[in-house]
Amino acid sequence: MAAPSSDPVDVVAMNDSEYILDKAYSCLKSSRYECLSWTLTAKSLFPNDLNVLFHVFLIHKESCNISESAKSLQELLAKFPNEERVRSLLSTISGDLFEGNGNENNFYQKLFYSAPKDVQESLILFILNQSGDADDLLSHYRSKILILRKYPQHIEKFGEELIETLLTLDKHGHTHNPLNPYRSLLVHDVLPLVLPHISTDNSSKVIKCFQKAVEYYCVSSSLVKAEGTEKGGLSPDSPFGRLFELTRIICDYLGWRGGECFQANSSPETRYQRLVLRKEECNEDLRPFVFMAVVALLFHVREYVFLKAYSGRVQFALVRHLSFDPVRSSTIKRIRLSPSESAIVCPSGSEHSKSVLLNFKLSVRYWNLLNSTSEPQEEFHRLLQQCKLDAQRLPWLHQFEMDRHIYQENYNEILEVERNLEHHSHCLQTACAAYYLDDVKMAVENLIDSALKCRKLPADSSSGESKLESDSDKGRLELLPLTRQAVMSYCVGSLVTCLRVRFHESTSSSENRDVLLGHLVVLSQFGWPKMEALFPSLIQEIRASRKFTYNLFFSYIINMDMLEEFAFLRHSDAAKVELDILQQSTEIIARSRTFTRGVNREVNEDLKLALQEQTNRSGENVVDLIISFLSKEKESIVSSLLK
Repeated sequence: MAAPSSDPVDVVAMNDSEYILDKAYSCLKSSRYECLSWTLTAKSLFPNDLNVLFHVFLIHKESCNISESAKSLQELLAKFPNEERVRSLLSTISGDLFEGNGNENNFYQKLFYSAPKDVQESLILFILNQSGDADDLLSHYRSKILILRKYPQHIEKFGEELIETLLTLDKHGHTHNPLNPYRSLLVHDVLPLVLPHISTDNSSKVIKCFQKAVEYYCVSSSLVKAEGTEKGGLSPDSPFGRLFELTRIICDYLGWRGGECFQANSSPETRYQRLVLRKEECNEDLRPFVFMAVVALLFHVREYVFLKAYSGRVQFALVRHLSFDPVRSSTIKRIRLSPSESAIVCPSGSEHSKSVLLNFKLSVRYWNLLNSTSEPQEEFHRLLQQCKLDAQRLPWLHQFEMDRHIYQENYNEILEVERNLEHHSHCLQTACAAYYLDDVKMAVENLIDSALKCRKLPADSSSGESKLESDSDKGRLELLPLTRQAVMSYCVGSLVTCLRVRFHESTSSSENRDVLLGHLVVLSQFGWPKMEALFPSLIQEIRASRKFTYNLFFSYIINMDMLEEFAFLRHSDAAKVELDILQQSTEIIARSRTFTRGVNREVNEDLKLALQEQTNRSGENVVDLIISFLSKEKESIVSSLLK
């Protein structure tokens, strides 16, 4: 209705109800009691007129008369519950009341709580019975959820219908997006609210909801940081914190024992032990055990990968040290440990690395538990398929699979993955797999590629130097920090192992034997004197062969102890070793000189002077030297591996 008019023509054109309402509006601000008398007059004369009752409500609302507004609303609901204007008003009230929309939130809250109980109930039932406006379904269903949360006595009647509606909207409206808002309402708000209050047996629908919840929380967890703490705790508001609570609720609803292990105060180890017992208790139906174990597995896998690679601290790569025992025959030269014997070494004194290791071990144990026999294995993979969880969709699941293959020595599976030079962990793991499959060439190529990218890695945070692998490390697993020094140490140590393998496979007449020896001498300078134990065995091989040709000697060998040893070999009558280590071969020098008499004496003098001058380079940075060696001589290193 328009504002009150003073135009005589307008007044004459009004009917009786409009005239009375006009008078009420005209004194709305000047005289509250006069306005109230006009509204009472209007209601008395026109008790069944929708227009009159509706404007009376608006007049009381504008004057902030809570009690009279509540009475007017009660009359409207009693006489015109299905009228469009009344329904629109109720929608406005519910939106402001249960979602805090608009600027009139305080008024409608006061109106609702001052209204008689039957009016409150009518308003609640009105909202719960509505299907919602197609243009604003989310707001409508959020209102329903808020009402059910505040008035749980209505959950049993309306809860299942709400679940069914959200399932339908999720299926038909957002097939390819598990993070759509309807799925979010379903798993985040409705299921935890409704399931504890309904008693009907609808297990198939609830299991379907569980599958959708697992998919939703796994995908959403990929968008946040690691959720657990270094002591194994879990935030209840994190994606997996909510999934754990929902799993417990669903287990209670379905009557599955073991759901209590997903309570917030349950430790990871206690949870695992309880699920082991749950598996033993299951007779024919393994679904309860598999569903719970999968939730625990996915949590620990996700925590492991994110703590290892995305926590903002030092990242890690799970690698196996390359094993070689020259005492053994060539057919069994590579020491391979069974998974049950595989111990994992992690950096000492790091709570972060211990947490990474704990989550990996639990992930592997759950994986083994789910794949222990064919029955749980089939149910496990069926559930992953139903939840649409695979390595392509969840990158962190793919990274765990790579690490699990290293741990369980499934090396063929690693080589089947497309090579990714951008990731140090993939290069290092490919090198491990190739080595244990007797492809030493591929192993060396990946180790060199990884070493050459070390400059892009962060420096070591610890004050001490990263240790080179020793013979006691061979074959062991390690959470290798992806820092410059740690990766470089691992790569150099592994390259030494690969070259030693090829050297011990070569014959005394092999063309590559001296080249392999020379490359080993160059690499053994890294971290000196940590490789000091290797050098004497290399010198012994040179003494035994009586001749050593390596024309890269003066480009890359600068260690003072090594230079002294080679100087001793040069002039020692006992050694009688012929050294051809100048950058230009001795034979070429001899042919280039006009007179050959005394040429050997001249060459020896050249060698003596070169060794003396080489000592001036002993202060150069060995790491830079090794990187230069790997970069410039990669082709030579790889070709020396050919049998």
